Amino acid sequence: MTISIPSFISPVPTEELKFNANSIIIEDEGCEYLIGEAAGEESLKSQRQVGGSLKRPQYRRLLKGLVASILGEGKHKVTASLSASLQWIDLFRESVGQSFLSESNKNLLKEAISEIKFKTGSNLSPLKLCQVEIEENAFIFSEIQAVASAIPPQLKTYVLWQLGHGDLQQVVIIDGKPQTSTLAQAEGIAGAINKFAALTKLSESEALKAWHSNTIPEKNGMNGVRIDATKYKTMAINQYYNEVFASLINKNEKYKERATNIVLSGGGAKDEMFVSILKKEVESDGIYKLYKINELPVKDLRCDDPSFTCVNGLLSIIQNAGSKILALDVGNSYLKGDCK
Repeated sequence: MTISIPSFISPVPTEELKFNANSIIIEDEGCEYLIGEAAGEESLKSQRQVGGSLKRPQYRRLLKGLVASILGEGKHKVTASLSASLQWIDLFRESVGQSFLSESNKNLLKEAISEIKFKTGSNLSPLKLCQVEIEENAFIFSEIQAVASAIPPQLKTYVLWQLGHGDLQQVVIIDGKPQTSTLAQAEGIAGAINKFAALTKLSESEALKAWHSNTIPEKNGMNGVRIDATKYKTMAINQYYNEVFASLINKNEKYKERATNIVLSGGGAKDEMFVSILKKEVESDGIYKLYKINELPVKDLRCDDPSFTCVNGLLSIIQNAGSKILALDVGNSYLKGDCK
């Protein structure tokens, strides 16, 4: 079951609260936590800590919420596959190049999801139990590697930009092989939103809402009127481009004779205004052409939703593992996963 839940986490309110499938309550060490859309609505301080590893308690709580949302009540036996950003992946494995969780991380994962107590629909609902048994191996791949695995194999030479809320990751692929010298990471959409917050003088939480609606509250207004924010959003995106994307393109200079097509994946590819401005900047010299991953010359169902290319890539990499594959992308903006 494909799942996408906003990465908010907060204490459970004491009064009755009803919520939809975009939220879940999990129990961890005797305490209950609200995860998802409802947590964002309940508390302005519900944001998760960026990044993380299985050693971080909050990361494990988010993971529990994601796994229980995907698998539901009952007993399950799966092969687990996780993704991590370039910045955090070494905290999951023994050494560079390995695609398995280290023994200590595998034990943390097993302990975290072996018995997940959770509630759906309401904080007054009875606790349910999701019991998960993990097969011998548990996999870990970088987000950029997973996304590249979802791209049609006929496309062999391109620049890949995986743009999420927390970070932007890059690699150049030449003849199907990643060029490790081009691996790079920078601040994600959050960097542009922070600039937007400064320009509009909004708090971080209000700026996030305003960014997605492209409206800002009228200054000193009392009637709840919101006005168009295009001017401020455009300024923020342009500032962000100058600081981030320009440096990535410079890093790829020696490959520009071949890798002239740029593939944009991740949640950032779904922000039409952002993509429009980025495309204008990137293609201005006539050297590069920017494609959203769901608009590639070769169609592939795995690329239909830019937000799920990482999950679909995880499923593709170990598709012959021999059992049900549980793919988990504990993102900074959304918790995403599937089981097939």
